[in-house]
Amino acid sequence: MVTITFPDREAEEQGLDYLLGEFPYREVAAGQYVVPDAAAEALASRQVRFAVTGKPAPTVHRHPDIMSGMPVFVGTRVPARSLIDHLASGVPLDEFLADFPSVSREQAVAYLEAAQEAMDRHAGAA
Repeated sequence: MVTITFPDREAEEQGLDYLLGEFPYREVAAGQYVVPDAAAEALASRQVRFAVTGKPAPTVHRHPDIMSGMPVFVGTRVPARSLIDHLASGVPLDEFLADFPSVSREQAVAYLEAAQEAMDRHAGAA
């Protein structure tokens, strides 16, 4: 995932018209969007004007002293896998967030988006 900024409304409309239905994205500020790396590459290949303004902070990390090195949401001791397990067993995201209040909605959504992007890359490589 990468944060992109469109220089003007025309470029933003052109970029969003392409992204809609092709790639997930979320607006983080006026004219700024978090998109998969592949979306930025696709926009560039279509000569849409934008600038890469940064990568979002990681939502999950590992440390040997935290949960024996299991991937956890940053700033918590909540294993990232627990989100997938909850969703797979039919628990809605809001219930997961209520059960684990130290995990923000933004972290959970960013993790799911990253997982989707990784799956898309893997499926494309097959």
